[in-house]
Amino acid sequence: MRRNETPSDDNKPRRAVSGQYNQVTDRFKRRIRGLWFRDGAYFAQLRVHRKVKQIKLHGADTIPKAQAAMQDLKGKIARGEYPPKSEEAEPQAQQVDQDHSIPAAITKYRAERDLLKKEDPQTRARENSGLNKWNEFCGIRKNENKPIGIEALDSKLLKDFAIWRRKEALKKLEQELNEGEELSEDAEGISGRTLDLDVMAIQKVVSWAVTEKWLPTAPELDWDTLATEPEKIRLLTREELQAFACANLVTPEVLEALPLRIRHLRARQARTAQSFHDFIYLVFFSGGREHETMVQRWSHVTWSKPGKVGHLFFPGAEAKAGAGKPAEDRNVDFFNKLEDHLRDMFERRDKTTDLMFPSIYDPQVPQGSFRKQLEHARKLTGQDDVAFHHGRHYFISHAVMAGADFKTIAYWVSHRDGGVLIGRKYSHLAPGHSKATAQKLNGAF
Repeated sequence: MRRNETPSDDNKPRRAVSGQYNQVTDRFKRRIRGLWFRDGAYFAQLRVHRKVKQIKLHGADTIPKAQAAMQDLKGKIARGEYPPKSEEAEPQAQQVDQDHSIPAAITKYRAERDLLKKEDPQTRARENSGLNKWNEFCGIRKNENKPIGIEALDSKLLKDFAIWRRKEALKKLEQELNEGEELSEDAEGISGRTLDLDVMAIQKVVSWAVTEKWLPTAPELDWDTLATEPEKIRLLTREELQAFACANLVTPEVLEALPLRIRHLRARQARTAQSFHDFIYLVFFSGGREHETMVQRWSHVTWSKPGKVGHLFFPGAEAKAGAGKPAEDRNVDFFNKLEDHLRDMFERRDKTTDLMFPSIYDPQVPQGSFRKQLEHARKLTGQDDVAFHHGRHYFISHAVMAGADFKTIAYWVSHRDGGVLIGRKYSHLAPGHSKATAQKLNGAF
């Protein structure tokens, strides 16, 4: 039998994770409740003296034997015959199995989350960053070499964790200072948003612990959100947008004037600068998110025909729309500027790939990022606050001012609320919207 596989009655191996409890199924692939398999042995998960335990079933080398042994053990527990009164402390291995500390809960939560792929890779990486800090904090706070139990997690521990995180961050800043420099009085070291995310990560572990019966109920954790309200995004003018998109462009005349030994390097930069220009305008004209626009394909474009308006398709799997959930598939219908821009891009596209923004090193792979070009454009134009998300704000704002209904705009930008958020945040841009809508009721009554 291979490692990491459990035997079944039909002698067909089933995959199992070494060192972890694995669910056991019958020959119909139905879950056998309370029966687990780990490292070549079967375990029964039963409640003994108000505590849930994983008890090793000695001598049970098949599923039927394990089921019979588990039923026999249930009877002994019900009659008060287990555990025997003369039984001494449980073996060390069993004590390890009952480790209900915060680090143990984090480890098992991560294993289950990754196995079931409950979160996308980026969310998992962000959670892991916070949970690693919780493990570090618990290692410092443990009492007499005993880790902090999950039942000890309360509001005070959250506060202590936040204070420790901020102190550690300030220490790191101090270490990075040059000689003679001092930290400013308002230096925080870590953002409130980061601390909020760290608390959200441990709350998920608590929810998992309740599901797994490590905790009878979820503790009441009082936590005041520390993230500050984001500054309002300003609406760029057409002139500001043009200056920002064109900031990195390199003209053919400039290339011709360069020495031959460096011209090819500058030409490569010029190609990326043109892609950045096209990317900025596409984000601002379609309301697309950074990642989903970066991986756009020409096969997602349906060109307009006589009597039929074309559109740009955005797959929902390439974006998020709140709480880390995939967005809905959507089509952004063409208007003149969007279609004209896409046609210009199509004329100078790389014909060896379907990607709109291919990497200069491998046309079959999308461009990794335009962050460097973004920073350079900020410096050249002085528009330090501009980011890719300004594109969605620009698109939504102009759609509202053009009189598009909120529900349609919400569909274009994949908002799940049917236009409620747009009506709340952007209605001031169309003060006559409600009056114009009311006029549509004429003759309806």
